Amino acid sequence: MTLFSSEIDALANRLPEEQRAQALEIAAQEWDYATPAERQESQDWNATHGYCSHGIEFGYCPAGCDRDDDDWD
Repeated sequence: MTLFSSEIDALANRLPEEQRAQALEIAAQEWDYATPAERQESQDWNATHGYCSHGIEFGYCPAGCDRDDDDWD
């Protein structure tokens, strides 16, 4: 969700300003786009509840995430 939504943000920023809000609204409705605030809320929840930035319990992430050195990408 994070990487996909970040890519949507990057593409929307290439649009004329008057089209951005509508494009992001369509992305949210059609493709489960998450706003930066929603993504931050999700990351905060994960950190509070013992999950890495990938949504996997600390110590079990195949990317090697651990509470002490999680990179939050």
